Amino acid sequence: MPAVVALVGGGIKGAVAAAKYAADHDLVLLHVGYGQASCAQERAALEKLRGHVERARLLTCDVVGPHEISGGRGGSGRSARPVSHSSVAVSSGGDSSQMSDPTAPGEAADPAGDPRGLLPVMIALGVRCAVRCGAHHLVTGVSQAIDEAQRSAASGEGRPDHRRAFIHAADIMSEASLTPRMRVAVEAPLIQMSYPDVLRLAVRFQVPLDKTWTCVTGGPAPCRKCTACVTRRAAFRAASMTDPLDLRHVTEG
Repeated sequence: MPAVVALVGGGIKGAVAAAKYAADHDLVLLHVGYGQASCAQERAALEKLRGHVERARLLTCDVVGPHEISGGRGGSGRSARPVSHSSVAVSSGGDSSQMSDPTAPGEAADPAGDPRGLLPVMIALGVRCAVRCGAHHLVTGVSQAIDEAQRSAASGEGRPDHRRAFIHAADIMSEASLTPRMRVAVEAPLIQMSYPDVLRLAVRFQVPLDKTWTCVTGGPAPCRKCTACVTRRAAFRAASMTDPLDLRHVTEG
């Protein structure tokens, strides 16, 4: 069966976007670590999700590089110490292969776990992964509608890298950088879907929502206080659904 690479973070949106292709494709789940506090929890969630999908593989990719560069706004722009570019390791299980490309200096996540400016890097890595896996589709769970609702922003005024125009630009970049034979289409099937609609689609695709991880913290259980947790709880309420994580919380409590 043809392969498809899904750029996932352990949460609901990525899981649903991937599930859309699971029936007719060999699924490759790609998780990018960038120093986020929840990295281990996200990967643990994806291991559980992978177990529910036939013919699914999980690849992990860590963006490694300097996080502190002096001379920000108005500064000299010179590095505080020599900058050494690091390779990006992509691993599956116990195997690891090194991409020969040097990575650009990454931008550290802000306190809310929001990796500003990193999504283009993730998509580029996803396209490269797709080429190596022989896949012609790279899927992401990005949703412009959910981002705008979360920020109470008007249409087109949310995060630039969560807009339909950004996904279109990423697809054009992918097409321009590859030969027609290697073409990798960048797709965001949930781009205009609301969070409640995504949850209903999750039920349709039988996504095990109790295996997903949405919280931005690195604790043993969701904090239930961060923006991601609050947004998730509101979405389940709006969809007239009960979050299975809430049920587990009550049972374990």
